Amino acid sequence: MATGRFYRVCVAGCVGMFLWGCAANPRPILTSGARTLGYTDGRHGAGDRAASQPQSAVAAYQDGWRQGIARFCTEANGYRQGYTGAGLTNVCPDALASAFIDGYQSGHSIYLMQQEIDAMERAVESKSIALQRVWSTLDTVKGDLLRRDLGSAERSRRIAQSASLTVQQHEIDLELGELEADLSARKSQLSEQLSEQRHTIAIND
Repeated sequence: MATGRFYRVCVAGCVGMFLWGCAANPRPILTSGARTLGYTDGRHGAGDRAASQPQSAVAAYQDGWRQGIARFCTEANGYRQGYTGAGLTNVCPDALASAFIDGYQSGHSIYLMQQEIDAMERAVESKSIALQRVWSTLDTVKGDLLRRDLGSAERSRRIAQSASLTVQQHEIDLELGELEADLSARKSQLSEQLSEQRHTIAIND
């Protein structure tokens, strides 16, 4: 019985000392969490939220945020943000903003060029499908013209249709050739620009 009371007294004493320690020294826990939060916000390009922190944690939050924002606001990360089409943020401090913006603009130019290439590829695909349809219809019309039982009026109509389809085929061929040439040139330009910008940023980062 005495042993049980002794055990309960020990447990109560340990719990009490733990609670007393937490109450007596809460700042290290609080400031550590605030510093981590600040770093995370800064690292992901979020604004300074020190005003929402308890007064005792403001300095720790801002210290963490400054470290995080320095990791975010680099030329290389600006390039990545622009390359993925993310919006340009103005969260970077003045001392870091120039490099970040330079990187962003380089990356964003690549993003826009890739969007243009994607649109051109869709146009090429659409023209190719249209050309295949013209070929298919033209083959059908030419096949009909070989029929001996085709009436004169119907034959005249098929001949006119064949002539019209031939003109369409020629026009689409020209348009498709121009599109493919432009697409090839644009892809080469993109490849060169990618190589140059990545090399430059890798050197400067």
